[in-house]
Amino acid sequence: VKDSPVDIIKFEEDTDPRHLYFIPYDPNVDQTKEEQEFCRRVLFERILSHIISNIGSADIPTSITFTTAKLLNLATFGVYEIWDDTDAKKHIRKLVRDFLINIKNSMDVSVRECLKFEAQKGWIFNIENKEKQEELLKHLQRFRPENLDLSKKIEPTLFDDLENEL
Repeated sequence: VKDSPVDIIKFEEDTDPRHLYFIPYDPNVDQTKEEQEFCRRVLFERILSHIISNIGSADIPTSITFTTAKLLNLATFGVYEIWDDTDAKKHIRKLVRDFLINIKNSMDVSVRECLKFEAQKGWIFNIENKEKQEELLKHLQRFRPENLDLSKKIEPTLFDDLENEL
């Protein structure tokens, strides 16, 4: 008899095993406050790592545009675009927009000028030279999602419809 290619995980006492989340944060999942904060942090860390990776590997000078949907697809391994829960997707887009605003607001003025939001395009990083690229990367690598208020309630804004599927 051939051995099964499937490994069965034996759970240890006093553990809380979790499967790999393609969508690390789903507002409709019943979670404790701590679990919800952890899941938001994982989502933000994935998004930040994709931004850093794209900026770090870019040929300079360049302009890199990220839509919220693109960042969410990267962070969820493509699951975001096929996810049917439109209310949850809208909520998560608001979270990501707030996250990116937090990143921008934490930047020095000289770096902040590299990042702007355009309603019909998305988040645009304009990088003129290697020095700006290095300065931007240095800031992004120091940014820590765990220092944010991860339990913050996201309220509707005037721009909700402008970035509906961006």
